[in-house]
Order: sequence, then structure tokens, then C-alpha cells
Amino acid sequence: MRHEIQCILVRSFLPPKVITIDNYEEELKKFVGDNLEAIPASCEDDNCIILRGLTANLRTPLETNRSWKDQENNILDVICGPFLIVGKKTKNGYYSSLTEEEIEKYLKIYKNPELFWKDCSGNMRNFEILSA
Repeated sequence: MRHEIQCILVRSFLPPKVITIDNYEEELKKFVGDNLEAIPASCEDDNCIILRGLTANLRTPLETNRSWKDQENNILDVICGPFLIVGKKTKNGYYSSLTEEEIEKYLKIYKNPELFWKDCSGNMRNFEILSA
């Protein structure tokens, strides 16, 4: 039995893309890489960002991708490499599909690729590359 979900794939320097994937760890790894880690997609819901974990990033440097921000739009961290935005985890251990409203929300949040640098004070700064 297949467990397909609708989610969003976000790659460095590209606009996000809605995709349908099989909801298995090996399938997630095809898009993100090994050593999967899940972080909250936002403070407002239980959806997740699936990304390559820190230890894997140390072994294989990845391009910066998008900022991970709090409710006040402050940068908490920079996500490196491709990532997936999926629905909340269900009781059976699988992730759920994003709803149409959630897809719209996250496509807007992650619409524009970003460039990052540290200013003279060591604060992380970002610049969005506007999409057409």
C-alpha cells in the first residue's frame, strides 16, 4: 500500500515546488539526503521541515537555502541544502499531506531564494532574490 503525500520541495536558488512523494524515509532521503532531521515549519501549526541533519552538513557542505524565522520575522537559523515541508506526523509515524491553505502559506513564505552574510557585528543578514 502506497502512502503518498503532497508536500513542498525547496532547493537553493530556486522557487519552491509542490510535489507528491511516497511517504517513506528512503523516499524523503532522495530529496534531502541522509541523516534526516525534522524541525517545526512554524509556531502556528504542527507541520514539519525535513532537512539533512547537522552532522551530515558538517561532512558535506551544502549551499545556504532559506532562513528559518520566528513569529516576529527574526532569523533563527539558516537552512542549508534542499528541504521538504510536510504535514504533521500522524499516529502511525507517517507525515500527512499539506492542505491547500498550508501549501499557499508556505509557498508565500519560501517564495524567494535568499543570500546570507554576517555583518560587522556578527549578526546574520539575508537578502531575498525576487522571483518574476
